[in-house]
Amino acid sequence: MYIDISDFIANESELIYEDSGNCSIRSIDQSLEFIGDVSYDILISKADRELILNLDIEYEYKKPCDRCLVEVLNTDYVEYSGKLTNEIDVEDSGHTSDIVFMEQNKINICDLVKELVTLSIPMKNLCKDSCLGICPKCGKDLNKGECDCEIESGDLRFSVLKDLQIDEEV
Repeated sequence: MYIDISDFIANESELIYEDSGNCSIRSIDQSLEFIGDVSYDILISKADRELILNLDIEYEYKKPCDRCLVEVLNTDYVEYSGKLTNEIDVEDSGHTSDIVFMEQNKINICDLVKELVTLSIPMKNLCKDSCLGICPKCGKDLNKGECDCEIESGDLRFSVLKDLQIDEEV
């Protein structure tokens, strides 16, 4: 979906452009499911021959806990601020993360929203900070109670080294 701001740019007396809407984002990650559409509020202001974009995004999603695999419902917010430009050759300090490129004064708002949402999703999704996860032997959710499995102490990644036989005469 494109937002055309040609009239806003041409009208010198108009200093602020505001709009809100929704974008339908369906696939970012196989384990992530969006609840409804992603909503946004956009505010564009003119400042010293520059167009400043402020974007507020809100979305809800379901994703399994990374430790116990219980489905977790999350609500997240993204605030973004950047400059709008039609020029492809931007002579800045090399950073383009705060620059949004337009095509003929049109902003592809849903692509921008999808990009910002993708970057904002946490790397680790937990049902709670104290989540105990699942038992590596029987698969029981340890948040609901202990299991009867014997768990070896120590770092399991090095368990194969216990069986390693080393010749002492070196």
